[in-house]
Amino acid sequence: MSKQLEVILAEDIKNLGKKWEVKKVKVGFYRNHPYLKEKIWLYNSQNRQIMEKRKQQEHAAALLREEKAQELYEKINNSTFSFTLKKDKNDKVFGSIRVEDILKEMKNQGFHLEKNQLLDFAPLTNLGENLLKIKLSEKLIAQVKIIIIASE
Repeated sequence: MSKQLEVILAEDIKNLGKKWEVKKVKVGFYRNHPYLKEKIWLYNSQNRQIMEKRKQQEHAAALLREEKAQELYEKINNSTFSFTLKKDKNDKVFGSIRVEDILKEMKNQGFHLEKNQLLDFAPLTNLGENLLKIKLSEKLIAQVKIIIIASE
């Protein structure tokens, strides 16, 4: 029978387990995958203490991020942002509202967001009201109104 080691997974590892799980692996697996040495720690009291400490730190950081996301959600959800596009005499609109335009306007109003937080975004060319979803955290998705007005 082959010998097994108990290890702590410091990251999610495909086909092995999730972060911070304690797993049993064969000695050969541990020896033959040196690139995983940073991701797999031998299970001992010192590494267990490090794992517990890091778990607590990550949990505290996640709670803080979630709290900040909730505060931002309460401020930004159902907000309205207005933009102007030029049109010709036949009511054809020139240009579009891009991600950069929206992020710049939100930043001017005190909301600091990243491009990847805007969900399913395509440049806006429709006059009137457009709805935009913003992912603030895994659990919170805010919705804002983008109003596009035509100018001569």
